[in-house]
Amino acid sequence: MIGTAGLGQLLYSSLSELYDSERRLVSVIPEILHVFTTPGLREVCSAHLEICRHQLKQIEPVMETEFENHSKVRSDVGATLVSQMLEKISERSLLPAVRQLLVLASFRKLIGYQTALSDSCRSLAKTMRLPRLAGIISESTEQKVDLEKTLAYISANELLSHCPRARGVSTVGI
Repeated sequence: MIGTAGLGQLLYSSLSELYDSERRLVSVIPEILHVFTTPGLREVCSAHLEICRHQLKQIEPVMETEFENHSKVRSDVGATLVSQMLEKISERSLLPAVRQLLVLASFRKLIGYQTALSDSCRSLAKTMRLPRLAGIISESTEQKVDLEKTLAYISANELLSHCPRARGVSTVGI
């Protein structure tokens, strides 16, 4: 069984990974906004940016006070996902609609990764009896899950809008 010190290191590693991937996402969202042409996508992306910024502001002091003796961790997974997204953003040979859909898929993949990581951090924080930290993570995770549902709806409609339709078939999305 993992002792309290082991749980603390696991929580710190997970939280550092979450923090690093959030920080990377905050830096890349302005570029994503240039790719998204649909107002709904731009709104959801902007809302996600604000949630990320707010979470970063709240997590940073907790990391400094609760985990002052732990070494810093960089997010390899988050870095890879952001790099993949940047490759899709910079791919100019694609049709704008195709590029937007590829960036959207990468964005949703990164959000899914961050949500899973947030759930792990929240569970570990509860186990270690850090209710303030668990609350901070829970709040932003709930907001992100709501945004992800909206993003899924918009992306499905966006995809359908680019599909050819048979004569007489409704042009209304989902």
